[in-house]
Amino acid sequence: MKRKLIFFLAFFEIAKLFAQETGVNVVGQAQDFFEKSYYKESLELLNNYEKNNSLSTKGLFLKALNLYQLNKLALAEEAFSVLKVDQEQPPFAEVWLYLAKINHHQHEFEEAARYYKTYLRTIKSDADLKKSIVEEIRRCSNGKREKYKISGNFVENFGSQVNSNEDEFFPIESGSESTELYFSTMSGKNNGGKREETGKINEWEGRFYSDMYRTTNLGGKWTAPNALHFQLNSPQHEVLIGFNQGEPALYYFRGNTLEGGAIMKTGYSESDDLANKSKIFFSSPWLNIKEGGFQVFDETVVLYAARIPGGYGGLDLYYSIFSEGQWSSPINLGPEINSAFDEAYPFLSSDGKTLFYSTNNSQWSIGGYDILQQVYNKETDGWLSAISMGMPVNSAGDDIQFYLARDGFTGYFTSNRRTGYGKKDLYATYLSNLLSGEKSNYPSFVKSPPKRTVVKKDEPTLEMEVKTEVTRSENQEVKILPKIENSFKEEERVVLKKEVIVEEEEAAEIKKEEKPHVLTEKVEQIPLTKELKKVAANSLELPMDLRSIDMEVAEFLKEVIKEFPNKRNGYMHLTFSVRNRVPLFEHYRQVEHSANQIVQYLIGLGMPSDRIAFRVDLNPTIPNEKFNLKYSWKDRMRLPLENSKSYIEDPFSIRMVDIPFYYKVSLSGASELKNAALINNYPNPTLEVNYEGKVTYSAGQFRTFEAARNFAQQLINNGLTELRVVPYIYDSRAPEESIIQFVHLFPDFSVYLNQNR
Repeated sequence: MKRKLIFFLAFFEIAKLFAQETGVNVVGQAQDFFEKSYYKESLELLNNYEKNNSLSTKGLFLKALNLYQLNKLALAEEAFSVLKVDQEQPPFAEVWLYLAKINHHQHEFEEAARYYKTYLRTIKSDADLKKSIVEEIRRCSNGKREKYKISGNFVENFGSQVNSNEDEFFPIESGSESTELYFSTMSGKNNGGKREETGKINEWEGRFYSDMYRTTNLGGKWTAPNALHFQLNSPQHEVLIGFNQGEPALYYFRGNTLEGGAIMKTGYSESDDLANKSKIFFSSPWLNIKEGGFQVFDETVVLYAARIPGGYGGLDLYYSIFSEGQWSSPINLGPEINSAFDEAYPFLSSDGKTLFYSTNNSQWSIGGYDILQQVYNKETDGWLSAISMGMPVNSAGDDIQFYLARDGFTGYFTSNRRTGYGKKDLYATYLSNLLSGEKSNYPSFVKSPPKRTVVKKDEPTLEMEVKTEVTRSENQEVKILPKIENSFKEEERVVLKKEVIVEEEEAAEIKKEEKPHVLTEKVEQIPLTKELKKVAANSLELPMDLRSIDMEVAEFLKEVIKEFPNKRNGYMHLTFSVRNRVPLFEHYRQVEHSANQIVQYLIGLGMPSDRIAFRVDLNPTIPNEKFNLKYSWKDRMRLPLENSKSYIEDPFSIRMVDIPFYYKVSLSGASELKNAALINNYPNPTLEVNYEGKVTYSAGQFRTFEAARNFAQQLINNGLTELRVVPYIYDSRAPEESIIQFVHLFPDFSVYLNQNR
């Protein structure tokens, strides 16, 4: 009996230890789900474990965070309250922060301020965080005043037929039907599946890209949305911007990321070939749909928000005009609109003088972004004082992307307020004060109507776009600022952006110089001290950790883009060479991030995304912590563009490299990339993204097809699939029609051709 008891106690202790270890694993998995924004899955994992076990303090805190992110505020408040051991020292100081945020979102401003102050006492040395919490307390004070004001405005959610637990945003009234509304969403029904920011498919860590949809109001209810034509919704991001009232045309954003791309213009009748009719309407290195929004007022005036050196701080509102065949440099709307905080998502009404925009300025905001209205007075040549739209249009969340319908009475906007269905929802508001029905052909603040230059049916050619972008981007630095994230990478911004962001690279003196025919002051900067080595006329050596496109890099790329008008029949091929490091796969991803920034900058200068391909390969001569950028122009047969004609006349002209012909083994699908680390031990690994956006990973360099096929079999034995042998000519993979002309030079190609027939 005693032995049985000892055995039972030992078994019990082992079971306890196993349960503790299992609990740690469960919480770890749940946190992994949380960090990838899978809040529902994370919560289900914790709830299932909690049915038979006790969650650790960390697990309880994570459960409360999931409830908060899923907009279950009452349950979240209860869960966080359990963690309040005493008034001075909860298990996590952030408990006070989230109790403040919950009350803030419920518009309990006094209680929220009390919790914010308690949390403020726990902050020891982080001055920026302290400042951001003080700003939140000011917003609560604004909310106390606004709560009891009567705005007369009415607000309603579009409902579950339209809104989901994902993001719905940018509502736009139809160009012809007042009962139709267009919007964009990032949800599971979109084209392309889940992708990383580089465009690679990643079903686990990726996000759905944005597609465009339409819904109709029938009997006061919005119908289930329908996606726009498949030629418009591609695997890239598409965001509807607006309609041209004078002709059946729409404007939309397209890009690999929401922080870099171009505004497109296309017809939208069902008989149109939308893919071929889409033309670049506007592009700029400053274009950022994710943060700032964009409006086409008419064919000659656009408004947008951007972070441009020399502004008033954070995001500022700008406009550009199209005159004499080109778009002007960004023109700041001035200090009457812009502040040291963020001003974004402009919408200028059809009267040309009433501007709606969002700001997180704590002078106005009751929480996050609030929507303001401001009118330009042409008689005094200035903006009148801003007026808040008030509650219930504004909330403790981010209220953005306001759009006023043609009736001057109905407004649409986007909000992530915690009473919605998901992250961002669409809302309608009915204004108590009807806006004047007068129309204007151009904004009141534009000093004179822009001169229209007709270029092929009012559309600038691609050559004009490239020329324009190169001209107006001179001496401007593009800075991609790091995002501020908390330890749990939550979706909404907790800490405000600094009023003035000063990086080490920006410490050089900036001086302003006026030039004739330039609408804004030109920003020049003393060359940065960071060492960049010009290796050759077509190559550049850069630091591995390329966090922004600096002036030297921008100047190099501007020179590259100038060649494009003479290379219209080909595409640009970028090669990023890096020294071998372990782990190689993660090292490649780091370089790929830098490569994507360079690609997006080129797109911003006017280079079409389907004219750029790049690869990342190894070169033992590259210094550590550096990579080499080299570019060349290829034709659609993937042969060097400069000599493509001579290949037919004199195939021996290809003998420009030591090994002009070889084979590699390619993983054919991006879904295999997660296993690609298996080939780290094999020679010459290469990551490639072709001009159609297809991603492949390959390894080896073999002079015979048989050797390459044997290598492929080794990889198959190691667990990889979907492998194929690919021939290369002049360091580019070659299609069958390209290699036929070289069989007499490299007879082994005939083995490859026979194998594939």
